[in-house]
Amino acid sequence: MEVLLNATTRRDEQGNVIGVVGIGQDITGRLAQEREYTRLIDTANAPIFGVDTHGRVNVWNKCAMRLTGYPAEEVMGHSLVKEFIRKEHQEKVQDVIDQTFHGEETANFDFPLSKFFQGCKIDFAFSTFAAYNTTFLCAFPQRPRVATASKSC
Repeated sequence: MEVLLNATTRRDEQGNVIGVVGIGQDITGRLAQEREYTRLIDTANAPIFGVDTHGRVNVWNKCAMRLTGYPAEEVMGHSLVKEFIRKEHQEKVQDVIDQTFHGEETANFDFPLSKFFQGCKIDFAFSTFAAYNTTFLCAFPQRPRVATASKSC
């Protein structure tokens, strides 16, 4: 059993500490549910990544890793917008993330995530939602475009 314990001091009429009052709450079910959500996100067939309230990547699933070529170790804790979004799209992407944290979710927001995969530029459409102090971005790859004349996608 997993227990969340909250404690506070107990004081007498003069404000002296005379004890501690603790309240325990069984959070076993909630933790199991969070682990299930984490597994679902990690194994989804769509790239899903998330940023915390400071814009740092804190979720990067396996599909995001495969499509972008960036392993989780290289992106976790880094600024999504400043380090992985092309300069001309940074302001728009930051606005969408900020709006999501304020309860305004977005569907089908298009922008290129500056990545070339086997010579093809990949554009994505994103939908956003907020949970657990994270803005999640669920990406849907658009049709790849040929980035060089010698490659076809």
